[in-house]
Amino acid sequence: MKKLKSKIKNIIEQETPSFDEWYQDNEQLVQEAVPTRRRQVHGVVKLRRITRWAVSCACVLLVLCISLPFVLKSPEEPPTYGSLDVGGVLIEDEKSYQYLRSMGLNFNLEYLNGSEMYTYETKELVMAIISGDYQIEDVDYYLLEFIYHLDDRYHFGDKSIYESLTDKVVVGDYTIYYGEGKPSELFVNYLLKIEYKGNVCYADVECFEHSFDDLVALLTGTLS
Repeated sequence: MKKLKSKIKNIIEQETPSFDEWYQDNEQLVQEAVPTRRRQVHGVVKLRRITRWAVSCACVLLVLCISLPFVLKSPEEPPTYGSLDVGGVLIEDEKSYQYLRSMGLNFNLEYLNGSEMYTYETKELVMAIISGDYQIEDVDYYLLEFIYHLDDRYHFGDKSIYESLTDKVVVGDYTIYYGEGKPSELFVNYLLKIEYKGNVCYADVECFEHSFDDLVALLTGTLS
């Protein structure tokens, strides 16, 4: 009996091929038996997803390329003017006093001289300068120059000096910032920034003595 079983086993092993041999002989049948959807998932479907992603990115990049120049474009800066872009025009005494009265300055000046500065091309008013002399009997003699900076587009180089003045005196509606400028052999020099009811002007004043209190009294209308 044992011999018979051994003989049958040998016959089975001889007639049954290995898995590798069987797969080589039946590879085509196996491929056809694999579901079509599964093969697509690993091939065509992935390709389609990649294609859609690439097209979307290309569209986004195209929109950015078109819109960024407009988004990043800086706004146009307003024109600016220098001393070579403007010229002065003399004005009548009446108009000069209108400037002084706008700062509450109610005294009359000797040797009054007023001018306005306009741009050559656009004829825009950018600055006015009113100058003249004033004498307080038995006190001092003042040479006054009032500067009205009317357009910030005009580069008034000395403005930073006046704006940096820190010492101040307040009298009524006036706030006057002051400091000493460059004295000469004959005169003391005061630089002033005068604020009055929302109006601003700058003043360059020369006088013989250090009579600053009298100057403030003159400007604020409190001189006795």
